[in-house]
Amino acid sequence: PIQPPPVKPKIKVVIPVKPKPTQIALTTFPNVINGIIKDNQGNYLEGVVVVIYDKEGLPVRALKTNKLGQFSGSTPLPNGTYTMELEKDNFSFDVLQIELTGQVLPPLMITSKSPNN
Repeated sequence: PIQPPPVKPKIKVVIPVKPKPTQIALTTFPNVINGIIKDNQGNYLEGVVVVIYDKEGLPVRALKTNKLGQFSGSTPLPNGTYTMELEKDNFSFDVLQIELTGQVLPPLMITSKSPNN
């Protein structure tokens, strides 16, 4: 007798969904400062200059945000305390302080203060 072909189980096709920009890891390296900057309305800010200073007040990194408001250093910094100043015309930001301890940092979520008028 002829055997019927075996029945294949149904395969569900799953389409991968791209993560939202706020969900991606900007770095997998420890002590690399990274983050996302938005205005106080929640819009991503492109072209924000992020200057990172060491505890002596010397600039050790200068970064700039992309179209999605993201910035990330390319090389790790030594453990220690750093301050961050952010600059963009018509926006103001708090001066931030961050402690680096050899861990991979999740993205910092930074929001501007109210726009300067």
